[in-house]
Amino acid sequence: MDSPNVSLAESIIRFLDEAQNSSSIQHKLVNGLAALYSRTDDHKRFFEAFFQPFSNILLVYKIEPAVERVVSFTSKFAAKVTPKEKEKGVCQFYLYL
Repeated sequence: MDSPNVSLAESIIRFLDEAQNSSSIQHKLVNGLAALYSRTDDHKRFFEAFFQPFSNILLVYKIEPAVERVVSFTSKFAAKVTPKEKEKGVCQFYLYL
């Protein structure tokens, strides 16, 4: 999904944008975002880039299907990367919540 010319933040925004549009491809998006996460050397930088657009999505004051899809996508992503981090003794995702 991301190319060498695309920044980490832009790649994450694309994943979140696609996750808003459809829940049918969330499995593919979760795998893609998890792959991007695993390729990122600095996980703190990854989560800083992730939570800026994620926070903006959550600022919607009414229940919107697109927001619900992104929250669902994010929870699936967290569940996917958490077991790998627990093996290292730290769950990075929860440190940044």
